[in-house]
Amino acid sequence: MFTATGLCACFYKSYLGLQNTVKSRALMAATVGKSVKSSTTNSGKSKTVEPLQISPTSISPSLVKKFSELSIQKTEKHKTENNSKIKSPGTGLYDNIQKYNLPYPEAVFDIDYFYMDQRPFFALAKELYPGNYSPNEVHYFVKLLHEKKKLLRMYTQNIDGLERLAGIPSEKLVEAHGSFNTASCIKCGTKHSSEEIKDKIFADETPQCKNQRCKGVVKPDITFFGEQLPARFWYHMTDMPRADLLIVMGTSLEVEPFASISELVRKRIPRLLINRDTVGSFRAGGENDVIQIGDVLESVNSLIHKLKWEGDFKKILVQG
Repeated sequence: MFTATGLCACFYKSYLGLQNTVKSRALMAATVGKSVKSSTTNSGKSKTVEPLQISPTSISPSLVKKFSELSIQKTEKHKTENNSKIKSPGTGLYDNIQKYNLPYPEAVFDIDYFYMDQRPFFALAKELYPGNYSPNEVHYFVKLLHEKKKLLRMYTQNIDGLERLAGIPSEKLVEAHGSFNTASCIKCGTKHSSEEIKDKIFADETPQCKNQRCKGVVKPDITFFGEQLPARFWYHMTDMPRADLLIVMGTSLEVEPFASISELVRKRIPRLLINRDTVGSFRAGGENDVIQIGDVLESVNSLIHKLKWEGDFKKILVQG
């Protein structure tokens, strides 16, 4: 068990109850990437329980059909908020894509638009490509949870690969919106490594399939709006019921179907939200919900101090 400094009374009061109910054998984490203000919290003493290896066919056929048809969607509210951010003159994102006269900002990640014009995405991809940013202390905290045998799985909406760079093993990751780690031809499906297409993208050239009979456009395996989510997204169907604690951090919980997986843990299981805002189903204030609003990095460092894990954490930061 451990304690954490609460930024409001309701958090600290809820946390006292959490201490008495959680016997943590595994942790779940949902996080987003390079923001310097992202956060995580908790874990207790635990037994190691290796996650189940599953495939869609291990679940009922009706569920397979239902979930295989899921595609990434965005709420109107989220769309409006994103419009204002992407359309801000002077930002790198705006300057890089405004010359392409996109019909709406999100078209840069729309699969139908990509088939018509790949230039806006590849212009943006140069900024998003792994290597342009480094993991922060939040990513390394999740790595510490893994090394302490307390991480069941980490679910992320990030496409920047910072979790991998922090050293979180691929088998512990569910990159629900894909990543730059691999790429595929949109015509024949031939797989390509990230390095195979990186030079083309940075040279402002459209990467083409290595299959001589095809020569289709190669797209990083990032889930665009309108595309099916990766097969690993299925893991939530067995992971969530097994979790003793769910940690949600640094997310708006507005992009579906990812946003809904936070509601799939058992009713008696505590859920922690460490975030800049109260989001998603946490707004309803469930009796087992613990909410801390504020700077995520500060919360992580405070937690590490309370756990007396500073020495172990410093070693991970040095290794990173």
